[in-house]
Amino acid sequence: FYSGLVYRAMGFPPAFFTVLFAVPRIVGYCAHWRESLVDPDTKIIRPQQDYRGVWLRHYSGMGASRSAEGSDTLVKLPPSMAYQRRVAGQNWQ
Repeated sequence: FYSGLVYRAMGFPPAFFTVLFAVPRIVGYCAHWRESLVDPDTKIIRPQQDYRGVWLRHYSGMGASRSAEGSDTLVKLPPSMAYQRRVAGQNWQ
């Protein structure tokens, strides 16, 4: 959670942060994988998905899904109170 602050305090430039965030995750993934190879009875990795739904369904193309011309127009919404305050210049920061 605070690793970015710690990396900055240690003197790492922000351009290195992505790699420094990724390396511990990769090490963790490798540890989980190795543990699953050593002991197959461990339940660290999620089991394979067991889909019980309909196998094949009828597919209708994109053209069939639009019933009328202009049916995907947006509805006019009233402006929010935050927007009204921002436009008025009151309590918006």
